[in-house]
Amino acid sequence: MHQEGDLFTNFVCQVLPNAENFCRALRTRGGREERRPMNPSTMFDYDRLALAAYRKGLLTPSSLSSLSRKVLRESLRVAFPELGALPGLKYLCPPDEAMARLRERSVRYEQGMYRDYLLPPSSSRNATGRAHYLAGVEAEHRKSFEQYMERRMFCNWDVEFLLENNATVREWFQNKSL
Repeated sequence: MHQEGDLFTNFVCQVLPNAENFCRALRTRGGREERRPMNPSTMFDYDRLALAAYRKGLLTPSSLSSLSRKVLRESLRVAFPELGALPGLKYLCPPDEAMARLRERSVRYEQGMYRDYLLPPSSSRNATGRAHYLAGVEAEHRKSFEQYMERRMFCNWDVEFLLENNATVREWFQNKSL
């Protein structure tokens, strides 16, 4: 869904009659300014990098006895907060054909959600207005999907390449093994 808010908020604001005050409270989170991301995701690249370093022997079992996997991952994130922005960093991404299939499935899913569960704005209640509205939703979804691809949201760092070609990262792991 590419509307602001979560599914429940959109349901209350678009479907329930006479729910304007409740809708406003949901959208502003009761006056609090904090907003949850629309599509939160978890990044596993630091964890994958730590595992690759262990497999390459850059971390020894004895050095890990005092470090939990979580502590190691967070230490790595603190030491290299902008690692994903390094020039020349290689990424492992799904093939273009797989991404095209995923995009089309995602579009079909969102079309079904809008068609079956969400009412269009009142100006789009007739068949022509609804078709125009859904075409706009699809265009926005495709644009958003392309932006995700540009930001490499479906990709992972090539951690093997990173360990082989970045002496600073490799040395950081070796220093953890002392």
